[in-house]
Amino acid sequence: MAIEDILREIGLTSKEATLYLELLRLGAQPASSLARLIKMPRSTAQYIADALVKRHLLKRQTRNGITHYSPESPEIIKNMLDAELVVQTKEVEHRKTHIDLLTPYFKKYDKDATGRKPHFEVFEGVSASIRAFEQFIEEVPEKDEIYNYVSPATEDHPDFREGMRTFIQKRMLRHVRVKTITTYCDDAFRLKATDKSSFRTTLIGIEKNPDHIFSEILICKRMIISVSYSSFGLFCTLIHDRDIASMHRAMFELAWEQAKVKDSQIMHTSEAIELMKKYRGTKVY
Repeated sequence: MAIEDILREIGLTSKEATLYLELLRLGAQPASSLARLIKMPRSTAQYIADALVKRHLLKRQTRNGITHYSPESPEIIKNMLDAELVVQTKEVEHRKTHIDLLTPYFKKYDKDATGRKPHFEVFEGVSASIRAFEQFIEEVPEKDEIYNYVSPATEDHPDFREGMRTFIQKRMLRHVRVKTITTYCDDAFRLKATDKSSFRTTLIGIEKNPDHIFSEILICKRMIISVSYSSFGLFCTLIHDRDIASMHRAMFELAWEQAKVKDSQIMHTSEAIELMKKYRGTKVY
């Protein structure tokens, strides 16, 4: 194997190899002589030589107050590399030991660790469902954004409506913004009227339905909460899982684009204009 190939295999650039070969040919040289020989500025030649010293390929010697560079013997280079390897191995083992110490913290705080199954919680009744919503918002990071589908609770569910007002206040205190897609109903316009003061953007994306049954879904980056009312009563489900939440967020983002179109059509109707007038000036949902 040619010496140029050997130098390339041990990681030398073309300039480093040229300088090294000159020193093999001529023996110890100061940086000024090296610069003339390889036709580059003295500062560049010295920089390259110093870099090769750090890699144990050259050694420095002072003669009459002038620093000379010369090739280090292969045996010395190998010994230096062996010593470096020992130090690096110890450093790696030291780091691995401390990385092992991270394991219990990782399992505790990363709720999406490999092999972890989704965690489901079910709540029954108004009081339990309101507690579930409070638990949800407490786990959402401050200044985050959540997504929301809602068919608002009607006036004949006053306890739940009051609980949701409290939920909205807690969300606002945490500066959590929300994008809401709602059904066409009176409350949809009350929501829109209070958007600015509630860190919310509301779109009416679903047509008016005479068989109004209230339900709601909220999606953050790690969790989903859903509540629905049926003849059996009020039920709420809380799902802790990043993958499931991510899928639902992607679906919401598609629905959001469609809701923009629907909302624009609805808001130009005479009924919508009158309803917005009705709730103009409303401060709290």
